[in-house]
Amino acid sequence: MSISVIICTYQRPDQVRTALECFAAQTYRDFELLLVDGGCERECEASRRLAAGYGGLNIRVIPSAKGLPRQRNVGLRAAAGEIICFLDDDVAVESDFLENVAALFDRPDMQDAGGVSAYDTLHYPQRINLRWRLRRLLGTVPSLEPGDIDRFGHSVPVSFSRPFTGCRPVSFFYGFCMIYRASAIVGMSFDEDLPTYGGEDRDFSFRVSRHARLLLCGDLHVRHFQAVPGRDSVLQRTFQTGFGAGRLFAKQQTRLLDYTVFLRSFLCEFLIDLLAFAGHPSWQRFQQPFARAAGMITGVRSYRLSVGTAEFDAAP
Repeated sequence: MSISVIICTYQRPDQVRTALECFAAQTYRDFELLLVDGGCERECEASRRLAAGYGGLNIRVIPSAKGLPRQRNVGLRAAAGEIICFLDDDVAVESDFLENVAALFDRPDMQDAGGVSAYDTLHYPQRINLRWRLRRLLGTVPSLEPGDIDRFGHSVPVSFSRPFTGCRPVSFFYGFCMIYRASAIVGMSFDEDLPTYGGEDRDFSFRVSRHARLLLCGDLHVRHFQAVPGRDSVLQRTFQTGFGAGRLFAKQQTRLLDYTVFLRSFLCEFLIDLLAFAGHPSWQRFQQPFARAAGMITGVRSYRLSVGTAEFDAAP
């Protein structure tokens, strides 16, 4: 069973070096490694020099325009494996990681599985804090069950999962580790109108879950270091997160009444951000509710504009 490992990166050579060391040590060798670099040609050359130091690996460095959805699509179009494994560049895996992935997908009871994700031993389980309890109290998330999601994209962190063995069903994945059966994602692509922190992973995996099982595997472990270099500012990420929530809602909205759900979510997030500011005042915390609100509205408008443009282009 051949595996394509897709790692998207941008100006993080230290993380890339660590990732390459992990894959040089893999016991399973039927894999290709696609390193999709979102930097300029000179920055890609730095990635090529790093890759050249691992001559025993089947590595391709692929230049791409910056932006995680674009880079993931570039890697997806180039991938040739039966299994497509998306990993962030700051994820470390054990030497038997790909061997365990291949064994999972080969099991008779996994033949209808569209994808699996791994358990992050550095950050799971996440505590269910007051913010999430308020969201549940106000009815803007469907439950507090890890990996749950409603039709508007309001999701519950997979990271609430406590350690377990075996596999559990979820309805979406986090992008740091998404492993799909290639046949389950034929013809699919990531939404390139979403910014880097706009939830392209949730959007894509949620669509996969409509026709194939998604599973979190408690015995498949990774370490996600969540490296800071190369990341956007907190306010930029807050805007982008809001944008993704708004755009995903707009994709799923089917009737005018659905906007009452959006308004409730909008007001809930604004209130929670204000409470966070009141508890620990700072200029950044004061700006966050406005950044998130602006992102949500912009996300809805972006989808409406793209649909309107598509309808106009299709008109005779």
